[in-house]
Amino acid sequence: MDYLILALGVAFVPIALAYGLLLKPKRAEAALRRSAFHLREAQQVANLGSWELDLVQGRLEWSDQVFRIFEIDPERFEASYEAFLALVHPDDRERVDAAYRRSIADRGSYEIVHRLLMPDGRVKHVRERCQTFYSEDGRPLRSVGTVWDVTSFHETEEKLHRLAAIVESTGDTVIVSDLQGRIRTWNKGAERMWGYAAEEIIGQPVTVLPPLAKQGEPGQILRRVIDEHEVVRFESRGLHKDGRDFPISLTVSPLFDAENRLTGVSAIIRDITEMERLKATLQERLKLVEMVFQYSVSCLVVLDPQFNFIRVNPAYARACRRDVAEFEGRNHFELYPSDARFIFEEVVRTRRPFEAVARPFTFPDQPERGVTYWDWNLVPVLDGKGEVEYLLFSLVDVTDRQKATAQLRLIETAFQHTRDAVLITDARARILRVNPAFETITGYSAGEVVGRTPRMLQSGRHDGAFYRRFWRALETEGHWSGEIWNRHRDGHIFPAWQSVSAVKGPDGSTTHYVSIFTDISEFKRAEAQIRYLSYHDDLTGLPNRAYFQARLDQLIEAAARDRKQIALVVLDLDRFKTINDSLGHSVGDELLCQVAERIQDCTGQGDFVARQGGDEFVVILADSDAVRAARVANAMISAIAKPAVAGGRTLIVTPSLGISLYPHDAGDSESLIKSADAAMYHAKSLGRNTYQFFSAEMSAVATERLALENALHQALSNGEFRLYYQPQIEVCSRRLIGLEALIRWRHPEVGWVPPLRFIPLAEETGIIHRIGRWVLEEACRQQREWQAAGLCIVPVAVNLSPLQLQKDDFPEQVEALLSGCRLAPGLLELELTETAVMRDVGRMSDMLRKLKERGTRFSIDDFGTGYSSLGYLNRFPVDKLKIDQSFIRDVTRREDHAAITRAIIALAKQLHLKVVAEGVETAEQLEFLERAGCDGAQGFYFSRPVPADEIAGWLSREGAVQDRR
Repeated sequence: MDYLILALGVAFVPIALAYGLLLKPKRAEAALRRSAFHLREAQQVANLGSWELDLVQGRLEWSDQVFRIFEIDPERFEASYEAFLALVHPDDRERVDAAYRRSIADRGSYEIVHRLLMPDGRVKHVRERCQTFYSEDGRPLRSVGTVWDVTSFHETEEKLHRLAAIVESTGDTVIVSDLQGRIRTWNKGAERMWGYAAEEIIGQPVTVLPPLAKQGEPGQILRRVIDEHEVVRFESRGLHKDGRDFPISLTVSPLFDAENRLTGVSAIIRDITEMERLKATLQERLKLVEMVFQYSVSCLVVLDPQFNFIRVNPAYARACRRDVAEFEGRNHFELYPSDARFIFEEVVRTRRPFEAVARPFTFPDQPERGVTYWDWNLVPVLDGKGEVEYLLFSLVDVTDRQKATAQLRLIETAFQHTRDAVLITDARARILRVNPAFETITGYSAGEVVGRTPRMLQSGRHDGAFYRRFWRALETEGHWSGEIWNRHRDGHIFPAWQSVSAVKGPDGSTTHYVSIFTDISEFKRAEAQIRYLSYHDDLTGLPNRAYFQARLDQLIEAAARDRKQIALVVLDLDRFKTINDSLGHSVGDELLCQVAERIQDCTGQGDFVARQGGDEFVVILADSDAVRAARVANAMISAIAKPAVAGGRTLIVTPSLGISLYPHDAGDSESLIKSADAAMYHAKSLGRNTYQFFSAEMSAVATERLALENALHQALSNGEFRLYYQPQIEVCSRRLIGLEALIRWRHPEVGWVPPLRFIPLAEETGIIHRIGRWVLEEACRQQREWQAAGLCIVPVAVNLSPLQLQKDDFPEQVEALLSGCRLAPGLLELELTETAVMRDVGRMSDMLRKLKERGTRFSIDDFGTGYSSLGYLNRFPVDKLKIDQSFIRDVTRREDHAAITRAIIALAKQLHLKVVAEGVETAEQLEFLERAGCDGAQGFYFSRPVPADEIAGWLSREGAVQDRR
């Protein structure tokens, strides 16, 4: 800017000298040449050229500096206005021409900034000023102007990202004073800057321009210029006519006449108020940039063109796990070698920035961090010559984002390929996305459901209360799962197992809902089949023992409420075993079916007939007294005694019946059954083919039971219990995979007491807790003993009573027992019957999960004989299902048994559970199980339950088993 001021000052000198030259014409030419030389030098220094266009002759004259600015060889330039316009940037050409022609028409000067398009594609920015002179009759004669190359200022403005705008000059003050310091010239710029008109100020001393504090400064500068003949540049303060002072920059030069005599002093003065403001603003912004650099969470690095560290910010040092000082004097690629070097070299070569997204990098000095990922930008900072001076390297660690992206891709893959239907809604339950499985299961395409709500799937089978519970669970717990009926696009409804979760935002509000469901129609059909088979006798179609027990409880409850009586009849066929043994099971089965039909024919509406098993039937006579019970009993005896044809033979069979009455003989189902059983056995003792009511004379049975209970209390302390073990065999390999521990009681007087006789009594009296603990301890002790002997031990399954799980500390007992024996939790398997599991679903589920967390394994024993549902079964941490031997016994002879077994195995596979079949006694049964995909088997085909010392042989054989086929 100072160069410009100096050039303008020197350019003004000839005007001042012209007056002196007129007085001395002989020396004018020399003075003019000297002034022209100074003018050329000043123009070159200030990068400011001058031009003159003769409008009469159309001749254009440029100063040397204009040619340098336009980068044109004067010898090859066709000096014309049109040639000048051709050099103007095409986008500015029309504007420049219009401004010039308007100035001529308006007889005024003009100033314009425009671009020049260089031959090599570069663009320069110039500032032009022009004044046109006219004849007396108003014709334009010539235009005189200046061209100032302002490219460097424009480039600086771009580099600083427009942090400040260069203040456009409103006109500089250009004045000349005599040697006494009196003002002789005063231009328009001075008038605007100081507020004085020329007539007010010319002749006044220059001391009127500074404020009072600077009054001595003009005299000092004047003497210095006069005495030393040098150009003085400095900054000071000016005083406006209205009394305000303002900052100024001055260039004061000596003026000489043609004889090189000092005639005066010129001064170019610029108001630098805006410059001072910009300077302060720039300093403030530089402070801000420095704060951003220091406190930015992004990693920032400044490198030289050889990639040496100039500066790094603390964020980069933290990311590298170093101190900022450690980077001083280090080279980036010596410290962190990578194949990215060629990218850096290309940026330096092309001077173009480069951006990388999620670029992998492994710190050579920190291999434990593994592969990290970075987004980074490399921006070249150019110097005035267009060369790379610095490289600004900014990085952001996106390793977590990359991992999250990979996880999202995995989730998206699962979303697209899972067999379960998935739908995602917004907080207002509008569907946003569904997966292909949704389209398959519901029949709706994604385009048909997006934007709608899941109400379109409502089946109409659920009432408002159901949906209120549904939304209450989502609002309070954030999750709901359960069975629900949905409607297919074609109109049919289907059952689904559905899980819905609320997705929460950072503020805890719900942003989305995610629902996952699967069509369980096949499961429901299998469940219904299993439930039917579980509640009904597969031979006769009558309700089975489980169904009977539940129905009896219901009828007793109703009778108690309505103050009515119930008669329970227990019917057992006399000497039926002889028929089975002599004529075969098929004949016996055919006969049982006929007996079942005859019993049903003898009962009325509201009565209930069930088969207990074998040749035993039970009949519940609702709202019946002893008279009706006797009448029905006589009818059944007569009907059953009639000849029956089975297996081509005519057979006669008789029944023995026992009758107990509620509430006369018992107040609960268990006691009522025991009373009827006692009466039935009494009928048999009287010669069979008759019925007996329960009476006090049968108290002997109760006496015997009391004696057994007392003996049971002593059995544990007397060491009368033993554990026998039955092998469990892997079906596909015939290898030993486990053992089931079975308790046996040898009474010192009675001999062996069957478990079915003393286990229910133990549970009823509470002794089961002590017995159950002994079984667990003995099984673990025996495992430890086998292990110490070097045998290949396998998991041992122990039957649990549901009463044992009522103890809150039972998981801790098991954990302490395993720890004391130094046994892995996986070597102990706990068995529970299906019925026992369903007694208290909530408590049982919690207890089993606590045990599961400690590594204990679980199996459901006698599966298929209870009344569990798939929904409840899925809530328990079960590892294995054991198919009850009642299904296996006739699996090769009856297709319905085979169908049940296959259904249970298929169900277990769907639930990722192992399956073991109980009661395998023949090679044919084993082959069937192998074809059906059963995992394991146990039964007399392999071994009866045997003492521990006999099991040692199995363990020493490393599980090898000979196929007995």
